[in-house]
Order: sequence, then structure tokens, then C-alpha cells
Amino acid sequence: MKLSELKPCARCHGPLPPIWYVVRTSVAILDEKATRGVLGLHTMFGDSAASLRIAEVMAPAAEKAVIIAGDDKPELMNELFLCSRCYLMEDVNLCRLVENQNEEPDHEKAVSA
Repeated sequence: MKLSELKPCARCHGPLPPIWYVVRTSVAILDEKATRGVLGLHTMFGDSAASLRIAEVMAPAAEKAVIIAGDDKPELMNELFLCSRCYLMEDVNLCRLVENQNEEPDHEKAVSA
């Protein structure tokens, strides 16, 4: 990441200290067909943790059962920078912070060093 890509703290809007937190959020989706394939085999093998692992090995698309949207399309990932004080000491409403960040007219605000 380049220095020009940095933004102020998403909560207090202050400058970032030398060490801060990056919180990435994305929507997750169950792929219906892949999930049914795994759970169908899991049911056939019996309801245990071991049978789920076996079902995942045998199902044709088990690795596609859970889709993290931001993994495939980075533009769907929300990234927040939080200073240590806000992350560790304050209440953080991630939903509101993401919404506020997405509403900002200028997403390219750089933090002054």
C-alpha cells in the first residue's frame, strides 16, 4: 500500500499513528448448489463433524459453497483504518463507519504525516 492511499481514522477522523488497525469487511453468500451437494453427502454419512469433512472432500464444489464477495471482486471489500485508541478503547459501529466511508465524496483523502 502506498502512503497516498492512506485515509484518516474512520471513527475519529484523526491522523493515523505509526501502528493502526485495518478492518476489512465483505458480504458472504452461500452458493445453493454447492451447499446442497455438501450437505446431502453429510446427511448420507451421518450427522457428525467427521462426516462433514468427508462430505467436503467428496463433493464436487465444496470449496465454492461459501463465497466471500470481496475475495473475487476487491471493489466489494470495505476497508477501514482505525487508530489504536478507537479500535481498542472506543465503541465502534462497523456498519455506520462503512456507510459513512461509502458516502464520502472524496475517497482519496490522504493523511498528513
